Amino acid sequence: MKLLIWSSFVFLTFLWTAFAVIAVNVSDWVMGLLASGGSLADPVAALNLPAWLALWVPAEMVTAIQGTITGTWTWLEPWLPGASTLGSIMSFLIWLSWGVGAVVLLGLAMAGHWFVTRRLR
Repeated sequence: MKLLIWSSFVFLTFLWTAFAVIAVNVSDWVMGLLASGGSLADPVAALNLPAWLALWVPAEMVTAIQGTITGTWTWLEPWLPGASTLGSIMSFLIWLSWGVGAVVLLGLAMAGHWFVTRRLR
């Protein structure tokens, strides 16, 4: 049981870390795009799904998502001229939330370990 608890902890921590890395990369990409004065609508409209994913996701859904992102972004662009300065703050906040989540996962694993140890006595 202890092996299951700690294996779950390692797996969930890995997923949590991967999510944080992806979030930081997306945040850096968006903030870099804002800093260059570009528009997010053009890269999003140009995105194509890989062939293996296109089998599972209907083309209409991709078009609808692209249209929603493009429409929302064009609506938000006038409101976000100073957002390019938020890049380092966003990265810090993402990693701070990662740390809090990792501590929570560790606490849950330790509590589970303690509970199982106490239960076996």
